[in-house]
Amino acid sequence: MLKQHHLVATGFALFLGASLVACQDKTLEDWQNEKVGRDTAKIQAVAGIYRGVLVSQWDLSQNSPVAPVEIRLEPKIKSGGSGGSQQQATIQAKVIIGEGSQVKRLNFTANSFNYVDQSFEATASVAAGKSDLAVNMQAEISDSGTLQGKFEVDGYSDRGVSFDLVKDAPLGVVDSGSAGRPGIELPEVVYYGETADLGKPHGVIHIEATIRTYPMSSGAEFVELISPIKFVEVSWNTGMENPPILEGQLDLSTGRLYAALSIQFEGQPYKVTLDCKMRDSVSLDGGLDCRFDSRMNLHYSITLLPRVKNTGGNQNK
Repeated sequence: MLKQHHLVATGFALFLGASLVACQDKTLEDWQNEKVGRDTAKIQAVAGIYRGVLVSQWDLSQNSPVAPVEIRLEPKIKSGGSGGSQQQATIQAKVIIGEGSQVKRLNFTANSFNYVDQSFEATASVAAGKSDLAVNMQAEISDSGTLQGKFEVDGYSDRGVSFDLVKDAPLGVVDSGSAGRPGIELPEVVYYGETADLGKPHGVIHIEATIRTYPMSSGAEFVELISPIKFVEVSWNTGMENPPILEGQLDLSTGRLYAALSIQFEGQPYKVTLDCKMRDSVSLDGGLDCRFDSRMNLHYSITLLPRVKNTGGNQNK
């Protein structure tokens, strides 16, 4: 009996010793690589293509479909830690909104993936002139295997879109006549106005301003679709042969249009700004009250009203 216990103890000691030797053979990098491998496998289990439609969260079009959407989830290895030498497995979402030649694309990479409730938060940066806009994504994979969540532009949490997508489902169909698209459509419109020229006795400055949408990238189009922001350019014509073009944003939730242009004049840098407010909170048809400023001692306020040229060449308000 004692001999049998001795043999068992000896066998356990040999097993323990072999395990310790194996552990001693592994470096910290080996342990990290194994963890990355295990985490990647967990993410791979929920990876795939999820399809459906985006749904508006705006007050005026609550729960209305906005556009078809496809989200491709896949693992991504990113570097972190001191010096960027430590690797980490996370999830990447490649988002396509729309279909055909009119698609908008944006890629999101999560800081981390919650393996308990299979959720993640991620942010994508969209260039907007000299600054960037952050688009936030929150999502989780439900027990039934659907991908649920929302997109929102930073600062517009109540104006985003939500989704509830099915893996390997066909692309969702949205009737363009009933789509709850945020905001208003912005066709190219010409506005006219006049104000006193303070530099000349009895002088008048006549303004012809053309406002058109100007999304600079697929990411900017993505922002326009899910938020009240419209990227615009404004041609500000005071009778010059080559009128300046200012670039900026129209915020349809506040009715504010802000555009700017940096120029060189006699070797000096100057900034020209245009700050406008919609006169009608739901339509540009009511015109704009604007403030024009430059560092060349040119400042004035002006009301701009839309006018359409008819076939006879006359202008009608």
